[in-house]
Amino acid sequence: MKIEGFENAVGIFFRRPGLDYVRQVRRALDSDPEFLKSHRDDVTYGVKRVLRAGGISWDEDVLTESAIKLVWEAVVRLRCVENGGRERGV
Repeated sequence: MKIEGFENAVGIFFRRPGLDYVRQVRRALDSDPEFLKSHRDDVTYGVKRVLRAGGISWDEDVLTESAIKLVWEAVVRLRCVENGGRERGV
């Protein structure tokens, strides 16, 4: 994804309250792999709220278009970190 500030935005999900939110989304995806599709509006709203709380203000259309991709990337990275820690016995 080639959006200016994308990496900074993903980073917001690794600090509170973003971390709490991405963990909540991850648990929802573990229970329902279609969660992002079936709850698109709610997830988009949650992503907007987290980013604004973290001081990131994107254009509304860009944010709406990017929200699902952004939270998906954060979930993937969170899973990598958490699974990597367990595999190494951390």
